[in-house]
Amino acid sequence: MELPNELPNPPLPPQVCRRDLPNWFDRYADRLWKTYPKKRDKKQSIAQLRKLVTKKNSRSVLAELLNYVRLRSRIEPDGQFWPTLDRMIRQEKFQDEIPGLGMAPNRIVDLYHKVLPQHPPCTGFSRRRLENLGSLWEKLGRSERRFGDYFEYCAGLPGLTGQVPSGWMADFGFLTNPDNFREICEGEKYRDRTAA
Repeated sequence: MELPNELPNPPLPPQVCRRDLPNWFDRYADRLWKTYPKKRDKKQSIAQLRKLVTKKNSRSVLAELLNYVRLRSRIEPDGQFWPTLDRMIRQEKFQDEIPGLGMAPNRIVDLYHKVLPQHPPCTGFSRRRLENLGSLWEKLGRSERRFGDYFEYCAGLPGLTGQVPSGWMADFGFLTNPDNFREICEGEKYRDRTAA
């Protein structure tokens, strides 16, 4: 099947600013293509990306895909065992766990956003944040369910949820830092409304 040279941009998601209107999709697609290690069938891949954005009607899925690619690139920089970008998008493999890491960071971020929706959003992973997440993954017995339980526990602590005079809320990086994890679970500091 041959694709036309010019495909229309998918419908604009509601959270896109007016200044982002011209070429937001093309800029994102270029960034993803440059980041992806296995470069084959660019036209087909971009067409699949347009379908995905249209189907999900959200830019968050694009951020999720780019995060997955960046994280997996740190573990498998050569891209030898990567699917083609077209297949990655079509089968939504960016929702899977990252080989060599043993977990799916995007699903843990989804849990964080689901349980603590009012908290600052997690927009990406630095190398340090990924190391912290891996360490906490081991401490919690390599279980997404236990991550969900941990986030629910944090949601009940006034010192982490903005119920203090300063209004401070813990973000994803703070909650997944192993040192903070120990302090949150063992100490009384965040149970008090005057703390933080």
